[in-house]
Amino acid sequence: MNLSSLVRNDSINRINQMVSILARYGLADWITVDAQTPDFVQDKLVGPNGENLSDLSPEQRVRMAITELGTTFIKFGQLLSTRADIVGPKLADELASLQASTPADAPEIARMTLEAELGGSVEQFFATFDPEAFRSGSIAQVHFATLPNGREVVIKIQHAGIEAMVREDLKFLKILAGIAEEHSEQLKRFNPSALARLFEYTLMRELDFRMELSNMETIRANFEDDPFLHIPVSYPELSGRTVLTMERLQGYSIVNSERMEFDGVDTRHVATHGVTVFLDMIFRDRIYHADPHPGNIFVLPGQRIGLLDFGKVERIDEKTQEDFEELAYAFASGDTLLLTDELIRICAAPPDLNREAVRSDVGNLIHEALGKSVNQLDMKSVINGCFEIIRLHGLVLPPKMSMMFMVLIQLEGTSQGLDACFDLSQILQTYQKKSSHRRLAPERLARRFHRIFLYWEQLVNSFPRDISTILARIQEGRLNIKMDVKGLDRPVNRLVYGIIVAALIVASSMLWASRVPPLILGCSLFGALGSIVSFVLGLILLVKISSSGGLD
Repeated sequence: MNLSSLVRNDSINRINQMVSILARYGLADWITVDAQTPDFVQDKLVGPNGENLSDLSPEQRVRMAITELGTTFIKFGQLLSTRADIVGPKLADELASLQASTPADAPEIARMTLEAELGGSVEQFFATFDPEAFRSGSIAQVHFATLPNGREVVIKIQHAGIEAMVREDLKFLKILAGIAEEHSEQLKRFNPSALARLFEYTLMRELDFRMELSNMETIRANFEDDPFLHIPVSYPELSGRTVLTMERLQGYSIVNSERMEFDGVDTRHVATHGVTVFLDMIFRDRIYHADPHPGNIFVLPGQRIGLLDFGKVERIDEKTQEDFEELAYAFASGDTLLLTDELIRICAAPPDLNREAVRSDVGNLIHEALGKSVNQLDMKSVINGCFEIIRLHGLVLPPKMSMMFMVLIQLEGTSQGLDACFDLSQILQTYQKKSSHRRLAPERLARRFHRIFLYWEQLVNSFPRDISTILARIQEGRLNIKMDVKGLDRPVNRLVYGIIVAALIVASSMLWASRVPPLILGCSLFGALGSIVSFVLGLILLVKISSSGGLD
């Protein structure tokens, strides 16, 4: 693939910068150099130079390089941190710590962005506005303000020019994905181009703050009857694509353990209810907050919990939810057979998969993880170990499934930071029992039977048309039968082919002899057609044998 032909001149400086960073961290060998690679890239594809990075692990160097590459790649690294089945648990753990240190825009620039989005001056909408950013992230910065009615709010303002920069980086990322897919058989099975497109879709939604506002309102409505959970009130009239205005929570992050101890907060209650909230989102609502790290969870007065940052919210369909319930239960219960069967059923598996080897590896993993007590199951160890097994045997876990299991790992870590004895597996077993009851609920069974009925209706409606098409092709002499039996040598292929032809001859003869309708001139139509087809296939077999040197 000619990289020069895929990028515009105004992109070369950015690509040059990226390759320089990769080279400095000893990662430039990931890029294949050939005669078509541009000179400006070849000049930078050298070994590590400058700062000595030899004492760092490869995972650390990848994280540091991604951090230096900027917002788009930091976000991509965070996405890859949820795909331990692809990058491995060690790199996934390292990428999970990615944080951007993007400097805040100058006060006048932030003010211009805000006024352009709202269509008026700041004073027209707010009683007070702090021009200095309280916090700055990879995509936006946060300012404190007060509404005319005296309510305190925070305003999330997108960094100026960030969307244009992200779009440019996404172009290059998709080019790299295409190159990887074309030149690496190992990477091809993970479909990097599809992963890049999924990332583009996710990131562009995250750049649109109207999506985050919608997520907040949906989840707040789902938990409106929960007295211990508070979702910030949003202000749609003061929000838009690049601005989000919401209530300022009167609390602090659960990272502040000293403050919680001073205030006498029941950390076990916070841990238990926090996990319950997130599992309710997954098991009950099928829309969940996908970033449960401690910085997004606040302790509010009255031992309540507050949630922030709804940019990463995932939706799942009913089928994915049911698959996740089965896998989660298998993890929590330590059922080797169930876990193996569910993994193979849900994952994309290679044709030469050794099922017994998978079962053996899963059994060893469960045995090591369980130890002496099911009640002390280390979910992170089991899930990460399972990701390693998935990679070892060439399985590919669906992205949404991988994301949910990484959320479980984050939940366990966050909860055990509040309560060292917290056991996520017990709560998961409770949810699995609830989900089993929900599956047997009349309305859910009715929906399932309705879907099955629709599938059968489509099959019945299409069957006469398909038979008509086959008969028409037989009459026109255009019926082609293609057989592709892989993994067998030539004699066995011939044997299988011969058995199929023999079976077809016997079946056709039975139809003919039994005069199975419809009848034409007293003969069974299907019996006659089967005899003709089997005769043709038999001739083909004889020709193949003779042309390849007989029966040797």
